Amino acid sequence: MNLSILQTPKRGFTLIELLVVIAIVAVLAAISFPAVTGMIERGNRAKSSGNLRAIGAALMAYAGEHGGYLPPAQGKLSNNTFRDRAFWWPVHLLPFNGGDIKMFDRPGLKKTWTDPKAVNPSTDEPIRIGYWINGGADDNVAFAHAAPFIPNIDSGKNYRPLVGFSRPARTVALIDGIAGSEANLWNPDSRGTWRSGSNSKYHRWSGEKVNDNGLDSQGRVPDGSFNVLWLDGHVSLETSSSLRTQDFLRQK
Repeated sequence: MNLSILQTPKRGFTLIELLVVIAIVAVLAAISFPAVTGMIERGNRAKSSGNLRAIGAALMAYAGEHGGYLPPAQGKLSNNTFRDRAFWWPVHLLPFNGGDIKMFDRPGLKKTWTDPKAVNPSTDEPIRIGYWINGGADDNVAFAHAAPFIPNIDSGKNYRPLVGFSRPARTVALIDGIAGSEANLWNPDSRGTWRSGSNSKYHRWSGEKVNDNGLDSQGRVPDGSFNVLWLDGHVSLETSSSLRTQDFLRQK
């Protein structure tokens, strides 16, 4: 008997079947991608909220060791080391957070630059700062640009202890932000539209793709939410419409 006659002929995929499979896979990928992206963003938002809570704890620890005063947004270290250099606020908190520089790096931060004021002075390791601080050079904001014992930077006239704020639960300390460049600073002063919540330097957890300047494809600030650390240490999710100008100011 010829066994070859009884064997079933082998049959491969036809081109049409292959195209159908590819189409099905593409549809499933398109359906699942937004869900996966949303899960990643929610995870990053939650991690950022945790970072801000930890920063808030470090701020309170700093204040406890400095007579109730918060660290300057920019200034020299209070232990009189590196007297010829001024540092951004995260450097002042390193002794109070175990030296953890990752705490200041917001998840998903796209852009940063080398800044000599944002390095661990003990190791020269750069610190990526992904949060905006409510600091300025007038008498109304929470963080001074220099402590009063550093007259060569700023007058420090707004440098006051926590007890000087009548509404710490509704006074902004930090906000999710994006990094910038030397010509487009992420660290705000007391001028401009950043107080109103319309500033494009806030990082909005909206899922919408934005460029490095925080703008959408139409050049607009996208609607979305961002984490806010308040001066009493609690963190909440806010939007542009939920923030008021007075939330950035010391209540007199």
